Amino acid sequence: MHVNFFLRDISKEGAYSKKSKEHLVHAYFTYHGQRIRLSTKLRVNKNDWNEKREEFRGFGDDVAMKNATLKKIRQKADGVYNTLMSKGIPLTANNVKKEILKEIFPEKYVKAEKVYNLFNFLEWYIKENSNNVKLGTMKAYMQLIPLLKDISKKEGDLFLEFEQVTNPWESAFKTFLINKGHGKNTIGRHIKNIKSLMTLAYKKKLHTNTEYREFKKTSEETKAIYLTEEEILSIYNTDLPSHLVEARDVFVFSCLTGLRFSDTIALRKYNWKGDFLEITTIKTEDALKIPLRKTAKIILEKYKGQIPYFYNQKYNRQIKEICSKVDSLKVDETYTITKGSKRKEIVIKKYKLVQSHTARRSFATNEYKRGTKTAIIMAVTGHKSERDFWTYIRLKQTEKAEDLFEDFQKRDF
Repeated sequence: MHVNFFLRDISKEGAYSKKSKEHLVHAYFTYHGQRIRLSTKLRVNKNDWNEKREEFRGFGDDVAMKNATLKKIRQKADGVYNTLMSKGIPLTANNVKKEILKEIFPEKYVKAEKVYNLFNFLEWYIKENSNNVKLGTMKAYMQLIPLLKDISKKEGDLFLEFEQVTNPWESAFKTFLINKGHGKNTIGRHIKNIKSLMTLAYKKKLHTNTEYREFKKTSEETKAIYLTEEEILSIYNTDLPSHLVEARDVFVFSCLTGLRFSDTIALRKYNWKGDFLEITTIKTEDALKIPLRKTAKIILEKYKGQIPYFYNQKYNRQIKEICSKVDSLKVDETYTITKGSKRKEIVIKKYKLVQSHTARRSFATNEYKRGTKTAIIMAVTGHKSERDFWTYIRLKQTEKAEDLFEDFQKRDF
């Protein structure tokens, strides 16, 4: 590593330095075509600086001590370079700058220029975007904090350096999450957010690593159900205690319109335009025009266009209670999930799987079963891609086989 010392332009110094005409002595650390600039914290009058020899002019203990400091900086820089090379650590500006600062100014390192790794960049991102990112998304990023803390204790601090986030890193991180019992979809969400952070850091020129782009998001189909139109009608016609009626009406209304829960409870009188709803969705800010079925209009008329408001937790609890009163929803549903490295079979009553989002999936699936064109359904639900849309279609294999059999019956041979 080559080290050069130079005087910082005094016009860029503070008022004291300008008045006293002292310059800060800076250093350039050059290696492999890269160059890092750092301050030595030493000051000198220009007349007392030997530009050719890059050292202080004069005699005495003070000058000798300052020149010894410059010599020590050169030696420390060489030591950092050799150490990083011997350990096979990438010589990124981030890594080199941090190690040089730790060696030259250990007592001031904490106050030194911020040197980011994956963990403190995550902390910065959360702090800077707490009001700009949707709450659900921000919670997912916040869940990474204890995970990265734990794995750095196991693997060491260097594990969180940007340049270490490569294919072996992905494998180690996934294994760590599996051993903690995380499911495939949770692991996939964490990998997705790691990639997003790495991309943002790359755009900010905090690293040059691109291998993270090859990371694969793991996933498995969740046991998200849909309700048939017969089941929705049964829910609507079930006798209920008064405290459950509003939740029932909101749920059925969502099943018939395909609205997200957040958009349903945000409806106002001005959104109701006769046979249609006209809204701007909260999640995606799409402007949608949604046709109303007869029962949906009856529910709107009942509440004079102002759908009752619910907190999501209370709403989910009440619609499960409502669905538990419908006989066709008391059947057993079986599905398999991955927890850690183990596959587990779950048997659960169907009504216990009903939640706010079931309504939107029911709308999409029922319209698809009726033969409504995919493009038309997507126009109502606001889906941008067919890939996302198809995750909402929840027909069982047996239902698909029965539909195909009905089609066979209409054929000549």
